[in-house]
Amino acid sequence: MTTTKYYSGTKFPAFGKIILNGGGVVTSGSYNSLVSKSITGGGLAVGSRGKISGELYLADDETQQNNVTQTIEGWMDADKNFVYQVVSWMENNTLHLASGLMIKETGTDFEESQLWGNWEGFAIEASPQNPPQEPPNQKVYYFNSEMLFSIKGYYGTWSLPYGQSGNINPSTMSINEKGLLWGTLYVDAGGGVTEEGQIGFGSDTPTGKIAENRELGIANIYKDNGKVSTMVFVKDGGATDFSESDLQGEWAVFVTEMIGGAPPKNLYWITANLKLDATGTLVSGDWKSFQGTTGTFLSGDVDISATGELSGTFTTSDGREMTTDEGRMGIARTYAACTLTKKDIGDEDFDTLNLGFFVKKTGPKGTLAPQHLLLLN
Repeated sequence: MTTTKYYSGTKFPAFGKIILNGGGVVTSGSYNSLVSKSITGGGLAVGSRGKISGELYLADDETQQNNVTQTIEGWMDADKNFVYQVVSWMENNTLHLASGLMIKETGTDFEESQLWGNWEGFAIEASPQNPPQEPPNQKVYYFNSEMLFSIKGYYGTWSLPYGQSGNINPSTMSINEKGLLWGTLYVDAGGGVTEEGQIGFGSDTPTGKIAENRELGIANIYKDNGKVSTMVFVKDGGATDFSESDLQGEWAVFVTEMIGGAPPKNLYWITANLKLDATGTLVSGDWKSFQGTTGTFLSGDVDISATGELSGTFTTSDGREMTTDEGRMGIARTYAACTLTKKDIGDEDFDTLNLGFFVKKTGPKGTLAPQHLLLLN
C-alpha cells in the first residue's frame, strides 16, 4: 500500500534558476531547498492569454538520483516579466505542494536606489520544527507589513490577523546588478524580543528578486528562531488615481492556504478564475483545488481605494467565505497581492490563512526565454 503524505512547502522555501530556450524547453537549471537539485529537463508552454503549464525534471546534485517531476500551472503577467505559479510533485510517496513567483532575469542595471520608497509585503510564515497546532495562530500565521526603503536601510510595521502588530526595526537590504536581494531583517516581536531574519546568506546566496518593473518582488526569509517565510512585496508608487474600473476584467487567481492542525491539514493551494465588472462586483468565477475538486463563486465584490489598497469578500459553492484582510494592486494595474482568511459561511471565526495573488488575463502570447529565478514557498 502506498501512503500519500502532505508536505508544507512553506516550511522550507526554495530558490532556483531555470534556463529556457525560445521554445520554452529547459536547457539547465538548479533548485535549492533542503537539498540541492539539478533541473535536468522539462518545458513550459504559454497560452494565448498568458496561461503557463508544463513540467520540470529534478535530480539530486550529488547522486543524480531521486528524480522527481514537478507539475506547474501558472499565469504570466501582461509585461511578460514574471509568472505566478502553483507546483505539485511526488517524492518518497509524499505529495509536495508549493507556490510562488518565477521572475525573468533580463537586465543587469539594477541599483539600490530603485528599492527606495514604500512597499507592502504579504507573507505566510511557519516553524519547520513543529507542525501547526490548533488554533492556527499558535504556529502558523500570515503577516502584512508596510516598509520604507531608503539610503539608511529599511524599516516599517507588521500586523497579524489576530490584532497583533509591531515594528520592523532598521534593517539592511542589498541588491546586485541582476536584481537579486540579500540582507538582514530585525522584527520587534514584543516583550523585548527581536527576531532576526536572513534574506539569503550574503551576496553569494541571495534569496530574493525584484522584477524588471522594479515594482514587485519576492524574498525567502529565514529567522534565527527557526521560522521561515516567503514574502511577496508590492511597491506603493504614491498614485492616487486607482478606481474600481481597474478591477474590471478577467483574473487568474492563486491562493496558498495554510490550515491549523497536524498534517495532512497543512498547506494547500487552489487556482481560480474571476470575472469582475467595472464596480468590482463578481460576474462569474470558478475554482479548483490541488486534488482536482472544483466549484464556483456564488457572490463577491472587491473594493479598491484611490491609493490601490484592496478589500473584498467572496462566497463559494462549498459553503465557504473568503475575506481579504489586506491587499494591494500593482502600479501596472495588472496584478495584485493580498492576505485572506477563510471560514464556513455563518461562522464568526476563520480557520484558514491564505496568501493570494491575482494576474490579469490580458495581452498576446508571450515567451519564456531566456532564464528565470524560481522562488517557491
